[in-house]
Amino acid sequence: MVPGDAPGPAHRRGRPGATYGHHRPPQGRRRLTQRVGGGIGRVFLDAVSARSGTLVIGLVLARMLSPREFGAFGVVVVALLGAQSIGQLGAGSALTLWRTAPEDVAPTVTSVALASSVAVYAGVYAGAPALAATMGTPGAAQVIRWVTLSILISGLVTAPRAMLQRRSPWLRVVIEQVDNWIGVAVTIALVATGHGLMGFAVGRIAGSAVSAVLFIIFSPRAMRIGARRGSVRAVLQVALPFMASGLLAFAITNVDQIVVGHMLHATDLGYYVLALCVASRSGTRRRSRSRDSGAGRRSWGRRSCRPPTCWRR
Repeated sequence: MVPGDAPGPAHRRGRPGATYGHHRPPQGRRRLTQRVGGGIGRVFLDAVSARSGTLVIGLVLARMLSPREFGAFGVVVVALLGAQSIGQLGAGSALTLWRTAPEDVAPTVTSVALASSVAVYAGVYAGAPALAATMGTPGAAQVIRWVTLSILISGLVTAPRAMLQRRSPWLRVVIEQVDNWIGVAVTIALVATGHGLMGFAVGRIAGSAVSAVLFIIFSPRAMRIGARRGSVRAVLQVALPFMASGLLAFAITNVDQIVVGHMLHATDLGYYVLALCVASRSGTRRRSRSRDSGAGRRSWGRRSCRPPTCWRR
């Protein structure tokens, strides 16, 4: 090399941490990128699974129920989503991302999730009459109390679900689809036979119970209850940010329904929920058609309505 010339790629190949003149990204940055990518994938899977039954259940109930009853349905779903957003304190997400020996911390995760689910359900049970009255549907209080029983079932199988997510994410999605469609079928059958909104509560509980059994079957070793010294604090340190993000997402996507239900009548809320569901469905169909027209395919049947309503956890 001529003195004064800058060292070229040939002189940098042997240098640790550099290849062809470009420094490799730090190990911490690569790990952060992998974690962000994995988190985005999990969010996408959750969104697809959560909304797959929304279109069917929303439109069918809109045909079977009066606008006022459909407004009460919107209030029940908002209450269920709120309870789900904080029901397990994010313990399942913490176990999914746990770095070392997740089997050792699984009993603690189950204990934390179950205890928090019981506490949240107790709060919902006590506050359901006030919430329903504030939203203009006092008759929905009993339905809220029944439908939120599903968070107790979800809390019980938080660890098996998280361990299955680590090992086989697609199997977890399939089980949640079973949950969705069993709930849809039971709800439609009960509403059609005159059971009203209580059919939605029974359908949600039935779907949760079936999925809980499947999670335990496919991940039986994670179904343990216990707590080791110091592990509860470690789990909460990882879990609470997930709970906070879930609560924020719930507030952003449902605050409009809460305001409409508080300021207007239940009938107006019913029309609002139905309008949002149909508008979201139409937008999704247009995007699907634009995306698939070049290949001569249509995937409308696989699409579902976005919020305001949700059918899963």
